[in-house]
Amino acid sequence: MNFSKQIINQNIDENRCFYGNTETSFINVSINDKNMGEYGFLDCKDVEVVNSNLAMKFLFWNNINLKVKNSNFNKESIDSIWNCNNTQLLALNVYSPRFMRYCINITMDSCNIESDEFGWKSTNLKCNGSKIVGLCTFFELIYSRIDNCEIKGKQAFETATNSIIENCYIESDDCFWHSENVQIRNCTIKSERLAWYSTNVTFYNCRIIGSQPICFSRNARLISCEFFECENCFEQSEINGNIFGTIKSIKNPLCGYLVVDEMPEIIYTNKDNKNDYFNIRKYRNY
Repeated sequence: MNFSKQIINQNIDENRCFYGNTETSFINVSINDKNMGEYGFLDCKDVEVVNSNLAMKFLFWNNINLKVKNSNFNKESIDSIWNCNNTQLLALNVYSPRFMRYCINITMDSCNIESDEFGWKSTNLKCNGSKIVGLCTFFELIYSRIDNCEIKGKQAFETATNSIIENCYIESDDCFWHSENVQIRNCTIKSERLAWYSTNVTFYNCRIIGSQPICFSRNARLISCEFFECENCFEQSEINGNIFGTIKSIKNPLCGYLVVDEMPEIIYTNKDNKNDYFNIRKYRNY
């Protein structure tokens, strides 16, 4: 974006200071809520913010064609990006408690995010090379692609649908719960209760660490995945694929077929749980 209208080197704290602004570059500005200012960039279009410090509530609401680059969102920047369409977020440092919700068509690269609620109910998000720490991230993510990111928290990708996550390190309990039509590729996932109640989730070449993975799930596929010291796996789940590494135990599997290199213990807590619909075999002879 190269706009002839520019605002440079200013400190701003007015309520709705740039309401309805269009085709403007904001360079090296500080925007804060010292005078209880809110909704700094409400209903804006074609706005660029570069090298700035942002600490106002409800900053970017209902924006179209927004670009924010090399900037900081402080803890005071609550509910920073809301209901925006066509957004670029580049090299940001974010400490906002809630950041980005109800957004469509987002490109995000090289960002450092610390936010309890990040990326909620967002559609067509392309996130690359970023670090994201938070309590609940990517809730209800839709038609998105997350690549080469480090993600840590409590609940990541809950109810995500029709998305691809690849080349990531993910450390999150209750990860991929209730997710549907999601592909996870070349990832390391450290999680307790991974992908519970999920549907049509596929793991390709992933390393999975933690107890009770993929329980109460339907049509889960595991393709060349390594399990590390996992136990009580696949309870009441439909599982198919080939895996290696160490699975200590499988508990009450529902159905499916697995090829493994080490045979795990299969636990049936009562005789009614045992059936002929789940099969497992060893594919190596050593």
